[in-house]
Amino acid sequence: MSDSKTLTLATESNREERAKGLDRKRYQWYHDYIHGVPTLRNATLGDGSRALGEASPTAQDVNAPHPDLADLLLSDAQNNELTRIANEQGEEALHDPNVLAGNPVFARPEEGATRDLVGKILSTDGYDNQTGVPLVDVPELASYILPRVLYVGNSADVSKKLIKDNKPLRSPADYKVMYEAYLKDSERFTRVGKKVIGFDQLPDVFNTDAMFGWQRLAGCNPRVVQGLTSDRAAALLQKMPLTDDHVAAVAGAGATIKSEIAAHRLYFCDYWLLDGIPVQEGRFMPAAIGVFWSDAKSQQLTPVAIQLGQTPGRIRTPKEADWDVARVLFSVADFNYHEMGTHLSEAHFAQEAFAVATRRNLPVNHPIGALLLQIYWALLYNNALGRLQLVNKGGFADRMMAGDLEKGSLRIVADYYAKVWSFNDWDLENYLGRQGTLDTQGLPVYPYRDDGLPIWRAIKAFTAEYVGAYYNDAPNVAADLELKNWVDELYQEGKGNLAAKGFPQTVTTKEQLADVLARLVWQAGPGHAGINFSQFQFFSVVPNAPGAAYATEGGLMKVLPPLEKAAYQGDILNVITQKVFGRIGQFDSSFHEKLNDLGKNAVMNYQRALTACATAVDERNGRAPRKGQSYPFLHPDNVPNSTNI
Repeated sequence: MSDSKTLTLATESNREERAKGLDRKRYQWYHDYIHGVPTLRNATLGDGSRALGEASPTAQDVNAPHPDLADLLLSDAQNNELTRIANEQGEEALHDPNVLAGNPVFARPEEGATRDLVGKILSTDGYDNQTGVPLVDVPELASYILPRVLYVGNSADVSKKLIKDNKPLRSPADYKVMYEAYLKDSERFTRVGKKVIGFDQLPDVFNTDAMFGWQRLAGCNPRVVQGLTSDRAAALLQKMPLTDDHVAAVAGAGATIKSEIAAHRLYFCDYWLLDGIPVQEGRFMPAAIGVFWSDAKSQQLTPVAIQLGQTPGRIRTPKEADWDVARVLFSVADFNYHEMGTHLSEAHFAQEAFAVATRRNLPVNHPIGALLLQIYWALLYNNALGRLQLVNKGGFADRMMAGDLEKGSLRIVADYYAKVWSFNDWDLENYLGRQGTLDTQGLPVYPYRDDGLPIWRAIKAFTAEYVGAYYNDAPNVAADLELKNWVDELYQEGKGNLAAKGFPQTVTTKEQLADVLARLVWQAGPGHAGINFSQFQFFSVVPNAPGAAYATEGGLMKVLPPLEKAAYQGDILNVITQKVFGRIGQFDSSFHEKLNDLGKNAVMNYQRALTACATAVDERNGRAPRKGQSYPFLHPDNVPNSTNI
């Protein structure tokens, strides 16, 4: 691999030498973990790729531990022991499983093994032992792996205690004890990462229509809501017999479907993708539809009606006695669509192809390759952990969610990728335009849009300036064969498979390249952050959004999960929302040092724009209706560069 201290494009004389730095043996395409979704061929997941690698890791594969061991959330005895080992045996000993595995200071009473505590241990063949990901894509042991494994261990301890205590759940409010237990546990980690929460005080988020509507705009799944147009209404009314009376009951006398569509005040969420998905015995997940009315005066989105299926049936309204059950069943649909679709399929797995193609085609000193390695930091490792621990047999999805794992939950992942996601969706402004949610008169407050669009525009300006720093004109882009190889692999069937997903077949101009990069930068940082870190605030309050329903009638407590299932839900959501690793626009010094002057100016201007975005978010959060229930999830302070958790 070239040791160039600057980022450069290849020339005829050095192209062959640069290609030697690419690692196509360890980074191979695979398409069978989830049918049709291109991913990294991974050793630990049983596909035999380990034999394809080289015999041993190179020096660049090994990350040194974080120098400040005191920053970790360990006991004093553990901190002292790590310091002693580093002083006596050298810091490289902290990577040796034999050094820590037999050390009683690190043994967990329940498990007695530090492999679970340490997680990542240096392998002899260049792969991470736990995930099978090539070591060069495994984050640092002490600044990432240890804190993350500590989150997992401590959160599991909370779950075990909740289950052991077995306090009866007599009302929805009793579930709040779980939320508070996980929140208290998370406060122990504030030195290494504070949980992102928008409420001054946690309200009963499951208890009001105002909060139910607010979550369509500022909750975990704010990309689902659509503006109801005449064309969409014609299709919707074929499967949901909504009437003018339903609308007038909320919008006021004289209001009709037609009048409120014309005023851009009707919105809906449709979970059609869930129709026919097999569920586990004793669990339920309706393919729900919800219609909402935007009250521009109060700046609230108010529910009008819910139908719990995709064929004409009973329409539930806010005045009915079992409305609380209807809301929860709707939220079960939202939870499953979010976790397996919006989140896992789009925000995680859809990005993986770009990370694989980058390692295979763009040298680390290529200006585009270097930037992409910044925004894909820890992605492959994190995604592999998800396949091993979240969507594995007996994992969190299997335990707490409605769908049968193989035929249900993983089918949602595959169907979402095939039928819903498009590369064009990562252009936020165009996406919101297609959703019909750009209009600020009909929908005056929509935090995901209001905070997301300024960041999106800052990203677009940055990628345009960054591309201009390294490409002089269109022929310069078209002549970049390394970039061409990257585009070709992403587009090709059997590799990136993105021909049918809206990805361009060729990228030959600066404008095209900047547009592609803007979408990737958006999705890696804000695109994931905006639908991830809100999960603790909303989804770990189980009555607000259960992973599965356990009845469809008979009262709310029969519908909600039993204690053990609820504890699993709180556990995983506590873990995956604990820390923001890094901050958008803040790049590694090794990257910044290699930039030319124009590249450095692009980064500096980007950071200034993000600072302005942060100030504007603070202002919006300080006034109604966001005051007291702020939206911090797209605040630049809470958005990393990469999808790393």
